[in-house]
Amino acid sequence: MTLPYDIVSKAVIPYLRALVAKALDRAGLSQGRIAYLLSVSQPMVSKYLGMEEPVIRDKLLRAGVPPDELSQVIDELATSLINGDLLRYIKLFTAYVNSLLSRGLLCRTHLEVAKGLPQDCDICASLFSGQADFLVEEANEIFRRIRSLRRAALLIPEVGMNIVVATPNATSVMDTVGFSGRIFRVGANVKAVGPAVRGGSKHTAKVLLEVVSRLRDIRYCVVVRYSEDCVDAIERNYEGVLVIESHRNEEELLRELRKRLSEFKGELSAVVDLGGPGLEAVTYIFGRSPNDLISKVRTCAGENT
Repeated sequence: MTLPYDIVSKAVIPYLRALVAKALDRAGLSQGRIAYLLSVSQPMVSKYLGMEEPVIRDKLLRAGVPPDELSQVIDELATSLINGDLLRYIKLFTAYVNSLLSRGLLCRTHLEVAKGLPQDCDICASLFSGQADFLVEEANEIFRRIRSLRRAALLIPEVGMNIVVATPNATSVMDTVGFSGRIFRVGANVKAVGPAVRGGSKHTAKVLLEVVSRLRDIRYCVVVRYSEDCVDAIERNYEGVLVIESHRNEEELLRELRKRLSEFKGELSAVVDLGGPGLEAVTYIFGRSPNDLISKVRTCAGENT
């Protein structure tokens, strides 16, 4: 009987590796170095690089891998290897494969080859439901990188920071990962009160969802303390800063943001929320990738040198 991991090993992992190899090649790594990082032979790397990328993506699509999340997954895997973080590469790769299984995305392919397997099989959903979530791993990595900044504590609003990651084409809070309990300043340190979980942030997630609904390439958001220096630095280095004037509650904020976004064209880097009576002013910074988000946060903190 064909096992779920047989499908993964034959129809998913080789093609994910091939896309990672191509990303490393575009980054200028030699075939020998790519072979070392992927733990495969150099002839295998040559074979990967000789495959047409649309063909690779089509094979993954046929297996059940969503095409709209592939680019980000491959970028994160390749970045981990380029940075020499092999443990993160293994963790992210494993978390993503397990997420494909837990979401039932490979079930159709499994049913096609495993004759006699019941149509209502829920083995993967039950076994992998508690496994690492790729979005959770991304949120945790972004938190670690922000926490390592020299001026990280100065970025924390009084109401707390949050980091939110959304799935491609997210439409609900449960399509996002955020930190439950938010992130606070404790002395000179930055601490997360609760873990990063699906639906962990309600308010920041709603702000990000408004943006995602109109700007599909944005998937990452962090809310930081408002300061003129931060806003000026982002405006000097990036395009697209919206300012939301005084409001009384979340509903008014989201309604005004929705209106401003309907009229907005171009890149969006940040939304400045000037708060209102009893509401702290904060800045929402957005990114198309973790690296894009971190770069903007570093700029805000005055550390992008």
